[in-house]
Amino acid sequence: MSADQTADVVIEMDAVNGELGPDLAALQCPTAYLVGTGGHQGATEEQMRTVRSAVAKAEAGNKRVTVFATTPYNHTQILKKAPDTVVDAIEYVVEESRSQAG
Repeated sequence: MSADQTADVVIEMDAVNGELGPDLAALQCPTAYLVGTGGHQGATEEQMRTVRSAVAKAEAGNKRVTVFATTPYNHTQILKKAPDTVVDAIEYVVEESRSQAG
């Protein structure tokens, strides 16, 4: 994917993320976000900060949504460089689901 194509995708994602508020507010299940840091190919750090702010709004709007962790990696690196954090977030969601069910 070229830099221009990547930039277009990021712009489209920004638009979609900006419209997710009602959907995130309606979630009835635990949701844990792992937030990255920095920019990546096609998006500056400032552009990604704007995208990430949607997570803070989601957390403020629904008690079932949480920012589980912020990693020192951008979102394209989290699975590779922070797998233990991903596992911990999954385990958190499982535990929260169990406690809500019982």
